[in-house]
Amino acid sequence: MDLRIGLLGLYVKLYDDKSPEIRAEIENFYDTIANSFEKTGMSVTRNSLCRLKPEFDSAVKSFEKNEVDAIVTLHLAYSPSLESIDSLMETDIPLIVLDTTPDYSFGPDGKPSMISFNHGIHGVQDMCSLLVRYGRKFYIEAGHWQKSDVLKRVSGRVRAIAAAKKFRDSRIGVIGERFPGMGDFLVEPGNLRTRFGIETVAYHSRDAVPEVPAVPGVLAAAEPVRREAEYYRTFMKTDRVPADIMDGNIRAALSLREWVKREKLDGFTFNFLSISRESAIDRVPFLFAAVGMFEGLGYAGEGDVLTAALVAALLKLNPETSFTEMFCPDWEGGRIFLSHMGEINPRVCPETAEAVHKENKYTDASPTVYSTGQFRKGDAILVNLVPMSESEFRLIVCPVSVEEEPDCAFVDSVHGWIRPALPVGDFLRQFSLLGGTHHSALVYGELVETIRTFGETLGFDVRVIDRS
Repeated sequence: MDLRIGLLGLYVKLYDDKSPEIRAEIENFYDTIANSFEKTGMSVTRNSLCRLKPEFDSAVKSFEKNEVDAIVTLHLAYSPSLESIDSLMETDIPLIVLDTTPDYSFGPDGKPSMISFNHGIHGVQDMCSLLVRYGRKFYIEAGHWQKSDVLKRVSGRVRAIAAAKKFRDSRIGVIGERFPGMGDFLVEPGNLRTRFGIETVAYHSRDAVPEVPAVPGVLAAAEPVRREAEYYRTFMKTDRVPADIMDGNIRAALSLREWVKREKLDGFTFNFLSISRESAIDRVPFLFAAVGMFEGLGYAGEGDVLTAALVAALLKLNPETSFTEMFCPDWEGGRIFLSHMGEINPRVCPETAEAVHKENKYTDASPTVYSTGQFRKGDAILVNLVPMSESEFRLIVCPVSVEEEPDCAFVDSVHGWIRPALPVGDFLRQFSLLGGTHHSALVYGELVETIRTFGETLGFDVRVIDRS
């Protein structure tokens, strides 16, 4: 994901007038921070240090021109807030305050000359006070730039803001009708378009690859099919699936891949009950759901456009994201069992996902390949997006610990166990009191504040279920 920030260096004209000799060292620190952000993969729009209102106006205009995801303020001295506040109030670019200093230690053995380089918190407090007074939304992260994770935290905020931008105006493909009777994730397409700019695109016909007769037991010789099969084997075990069945499912996947490319889709969803030998696609595309998530394509089951858009955005934030559902409580073990029919992002498995062939008990669809695997051990966040009304949405953020069970009875299914921060009963009670739906995303290795930033950027009511 392309990340762009505008690094706003705040300074004071008084020091240029009275102590011009310190300017070079101040500018050097500004460049150090800019370079540090660039090493994380972000593009940094730089400006001369800003002291007076016209300089702040010019810097913000340059950030708008470069379409940065966020403005990050770096307070290099006490910068009086009335010089910057109008510029920051007049722009819609999200604002992140970086509260840091060049020196890590400022104890009794320091030098008085160090004060000139390390008192930027004066300016932070002055500016933030006015931002709060005037109701300007901002984020702030504080800590030493080298001796803490403050730059990582700022980067997490930027990544979340960029992911929120991806959620807006996303395009989600829909195969079949919604699952009859499911209401928790139901949002009318017109409301999604009005509230977020999300467009839904129906799949009507097959974009088939050239037909080459399949030989029983042998993959068809069509070059696109062969290449796709080789590609899948780089991240998924496929040797348990008969070659002719894998061939048919690869053809379906290639058809959907052409659809995704042609329609410029960010994600897709399907209802397995809508798929039969006579439908637009003749088999349930669980295989492509797994491949799609591996490649960053959002997905949710049962015609859930809202969660598919959520998963799409979170995949852009972090590729180790997968659609999932809480299935069964393990009251004795203090855990919750995660599962779904036949799709998991291979990136979140301990080693890799495995393709298996199961009988389709629900429709007469052609033989279907399922992607199975276990959610790997680690810290993760369960994220759930709830429609509260036509225009109001709630994001439930649940930090969890994922636990592995190498020896279990679910090896041919999507499976895993999460341990929430609260006892299972308390957690489930809180989740449902907040309106949580039965479709979620699981994201590995992210900070709660990063996911909170994502939700707040989109105007969601963000609720965190943790020990507090």
